[in-house]
Amino acid sequence: MHGDNSLLLDCIGPLVAPWLFGYTKLMKPALSIICISLGMFAAGCTSSIDRTISTYGAAGTPMTICSGFGCAIKDKMVFSESDRNSFALAMDTADDANAERAALRKTIGLMEAATRRNLRQRADNPFSYQIDRGKRGQMDCEDESLNTTRYLTYLQAEGLLKFHKVNRHYANRGVLLDGRYPHKSARIKADDGSDWAVDPWKTATGGAAEVMPLKQWYRERNSASQYE
Repeated sequence: MHGDNSLLLDCIGPLVAPWLFGYTKLMKPALSIICISLGMFAAGCTSSIDRTISTYGAAGTPMTICSGFGCAIKDKMVFSESDRNSFALAMDTADDANAERAALRKTIGLMEAATRRNLRQRADNPFSYQIDRGKRGQMDCEDESLNTTRYLTYLQAEGLLKFHKVNRHYANRGVLLDGRYPHKSARIKADDGSDWAVDPWKTATGGAAEVMPLKQWYRERNSASQYE
């Protein structure tokens, strides 16, 4: 369960929470109204669920796949041996951190395509169009970040990530008050300590994921047309 202060942090975000933290009790009713209003205004990626991803184990362990926006729909699946071989082949080309990130762009797309085949879902459209809300196989950034973190955790468990570690907490940016829509992404840390976002949200199922420095990802902004 979320505490009183978590309500504020989840809704308004880390940029303004420190300033308001001491006034949570007095302002809670007003903040609740604000949260509801903001959620209606930018419904694309604003759902609030636990940011911690359960560790996904070795091959053969069922994986939970989110869709429907805000992980409203959950499916279970296991990758086939053919799928696992294709992931290993794609990642085997990486002999340093840069090459591994390039391989991840393709491999995440392969994993999305394999998930779609295994679950017999329709192809996921890019972005977070509200007409797709509640539809099985359609994913907002919440679904994408959770699924991608599970894909990355699978690759790590299989020994296919040699130069990066998966961060079990996804990244957040945008709080509306800073002029940006809320958005989320899976993230990894390279052996040199640098942080990277792994974000397939802008592409349809099977497309190459964006892999960029997390600092750069934090600075980007999304347009309203990506949520209509």
